[in-house]
Amino acid sequence: MLKLTLFFILYSLMISSALIFGSGTHQPMMAPIQNETSEITFSKDIKPIMNTYCSGTFCHHGKPSSWTNYKTTKLAVDAGTFYNRVIEVKDMPRKKPLPEKEYQLIKKWLEERAIE
Repeated sequence: MLKLTLFFILYSLMISSALIFGSGTHQPMMAPIQNETSEITFSKDIKPIMNTYCSGTFCHHGKPSSWTNYKTTKLAVDAGTFYNRVIEVKDMPRKKPLPEKEYQLIKKWLEERAIE
């Protein structure tokens, strides 16, 4: 019983000391951290890359590329040819390689089920 009483006395002293003197390190409350990983989609993230690198005068016969269409691209994704040519072999686009950031974004999109 004496140990329990001493415990409560010491505990009370610690709490009251902290309240009176503070801990000495006051940190402002921070806003909750937003989830930095947003879902990668074809229309928001991948299509702009395809518009820039896969259509136009030097690629796919200079006409609007079917690669800017999700359904066409998804067929190649499902067949495995898109991953092979763009990520593994990196022979697409032919005229100018993608910056590494775009390769990584496309790879992550593929890993996350290549959603529209």
